[in-house]
Amino acid sequence: MATIIAILIGFIAFLHLYFFYFEAFAWTTKGPKIFRGFPKELFASTKSMMANQGLYNGFLAAGLIWTYFIEDDVWKTNISIFFLSCVIVAGIVGAYTVSKRIFWIQAFPAIVAILLISSRCFSSENINALNLPDPLEAGWEGQKVCEVLEEDETIRVLKCTFPPGVGHERHEHVPHFGYTLKGSTFKITDEKGIREVNVPTGYDFYKAETSIHEVQNIGDSTAVFLIIEPK
Repeated sequence: MATIIAILIGFIAFLHLYFFYFEAFAWTTKGPKIFRGFPKELFASTKSMMANQGLYNGFLAAGLIWTYFIEDDVWKTNISIFFLSCVIVAGIVGAYTVSKRIFWIQAFPAIVAILLISSRCFSSENINALNLPDPLEAGWEGQKVCEVLEEDETIRVLKCTFPPGVGHERHEHVPHFGYTLKGSTFKITDEKGIREVNVPTGYDFYKAETSIHEVQNIGDSTAVFLIIEPK
């Protein structure tokens, strides 16, 4: 399904690149041949206005093309839905004010794309993918990075060690407290996207909600964390 969505988004982006070209550069030459019901003198007088409108379609195309370069799935999905929603609104307004054909040409493919994205998000395959390992189960390239220091009925304490270049595959944290025994620089991938963060020695943090992320030590020193999970 991901391939179908990617092809459909590419098709919609191509359409809007064409709309940009048509409205910004070919309005007075090709416009009269397509909109034969319009007075011919209208095209020259509205050339500047249509060029401005074409620019907005160019922005929509650029936004959809941008999604091909976003690595984080959550961020990519959110950006895709935003720009597809903009396309749908533009198509509905165009259908209401200009021609009903615009709905089927512009809005309908975007509606189908959003439905497919929603279906993929809530499919059984994707739901199973959300059954992620916890910090102890997760590792990096098949190797464990965390060990249990203490565990009883009320608490679990983990020690997680990350040499340079080693990370922690995508995993799920229950609410927890963390303390940095040895710091380093990390690449963090989560629902906010991908970013680099310097985590200093002695830094502590608390997550009150369940969280999902992947991290990798991109610094030149080994990092060590204590993760304390109340049960």
